Amino acid sequence: MKAPFSICSFSACRSIATKNSRCKKHQREQTKEISRSSTTSNNNIYNSSKWRNLRTRKAHLNPLCEECLTYNVIRPLDVIDHIQEIEDYPELAYTYSNLKSLCHSCHNNKTAKAKTARTKTVTASDMFKQIQGRK
Repeated sequence: MKAPFSICSFSACRSIATKNSRCKKHQREQTKEISRSSTTSNNNIYNSSKWRNLRTRKAHLNPLCEECLTYNVIRPLDVIDHIQEIEDYPELAYTYSNLKSLCHSCHNNKTAKAKTARTKTVTASDMFKQIQGRK
């Protein structure tokens, strides 16, 4: 018996998926994305034994989501996150005090806020407020 057909998982694509839930066109794009991301300097950090040991230590000492705990919610950690992002502060990559145990939900929220902050356009009014020392 043949497996049922499925639709490509790429956003807004309605082609029939052939392998790994993607159509032929988007399988190539997925391969490009993977090869691009694997060359980043962050992967050098995350693949190092120094990072794995630090991550294990943090997870052992803080096994619950630290953000959820501030709201008296108990969730296990899923991600050890850099408070100050590696892209901005690579010198803090292995600094224990720059790490936070987070669940997926809290990590996704933090990442979305950081992404929005990076792409926020600065208006003349914002610049004027910064010069005056206001937020």
